[in-house]
Amino acid sequence: MKKLFVFAIAAICMVAACKKNPLPTPEDETQVAVQFNTKNIEASVTKTKAPITGWDGSQTLYIYGFAVNRQGGTDNGAQIGLGSGRYTLNSPFINNVSAVSPSAGNSAINVYNPQGGATEPFYYDINTSVVYDFYGYYHGTAQLGTATMANDAITYPVTIDGTQDLLYATTNKEEDLKTGVEKHQAYGAWAARRGVQPTLNFQHALSQFTFQIKRGQGSYNGELTVQNVQILGSNKGNFTVVGATPGYVAATDTDMTDSFILPGNSGSGAIVLDRNTSDYLPVDGALMVAPEQETIRVKVTLKASNYSPNEGVIVYEFDLKATDVKKDSQSANITKFAAGHSYTAKVIVYGPEEVEFDVTLGEWVEGGEVEYDPDNDNNAPAA
Repeated sequence: MKKLFVFAIAAICMVAACKKNPLPTPEDETQVAVQFNTKNIEASVTKTKAPITGWDGSQTLYIYGFAVNRQGGTDNGAQIGLGSGRYTLNSPFINNVSAVSPSAGNSAINVYNPQGGATEPFYYDINTSVVYDFYGYYHGTAQLGTATMANDAITYPVTIDGTQDLLYATTNKEEDLKTGVEKHQAYGAWAARRGVQPTLNFQHALSQFTFQIKRGQGSYNGELTVQNVQILGSNKGNFTVVGATPGYVAATDTDMTDSFILPGNSGSGAIVLDRNTSDYLPVDGALMVAPEQETIRVKVTLKASNYSPNEGVIVYEFDLKATDVKKDSQSANITKFAAGHSYTAKVIVYGPEEVEFDVTLGEWVEGGEVEYDPDNDNNAPAA
């Protein structure tokens, strides 16, 4: 009886312990894979060569993931904020792993663990206290230098030529949450079992400019052909892909004469301006440059027949000013050109001796207008 009584006491204690600190169930011990999704990128309003307007399965994306550090390094410690040691940057969960973008109409991104085989995913830590943050980026053919890592941020020096689109991606945990899961519980194994997985929201890091040109009714009767359109500025910058403020920032550069060039071609070849039509002719392609600029310096080169100075080559330079942007005939009240917005400059050319620039700046979704009149600009170039 005494032996049975001791066993009974032990059994009661084991049941009580299980209720107070429940052991993982078989479900809890099962590994859960990280499943990435992405939203469609907001479509451009113009036909362009390099800007990404939607996924088609051909883009190479890069993914970072970091376990979130906690105060005191304990499971129940508060999560450390960004910039204060939230990540151990030299020990990432997912370390700049490449992945193919989703095919058209799909949203899933397959991110495979290079250490686990061709189709092995990454798995969350089964410890329910371990949660992760995720980031992504796309750089196309832009040249990246060696990354710097500091203050929970990873930044690449980058050289752009105006034709590449740079994108960065973060997550919005509030949008990904499901009933019964709170923000501080994402992203991890416990939340994933309840349907919470990261959605990478890609954003354009540069400002985009497109151009349209037409011939005005001036006195010049010769032929005018567009040679090229350029934006002048710096081609060096820093592209932050992990951290509190991802995006592109132009490098401090006193030489702002780097040229981003669009050849003077339209869909049917060279752009010959007809004085008998009122239609604007679009210049093929787009130029993508550093955002957060107050003015953009533009150079338009034309070739005039029957015009002897400089063998008929005419070069006009002018500034596009963000403060002149209007929406619905009202000031847009902006002071800088924004990342992720597309602006269209409409140029009216009258001839070698007469020129006027009517510039329409249209944002990515809604258009705006601004007029540039050399007669009102003391710094306007002479024809």
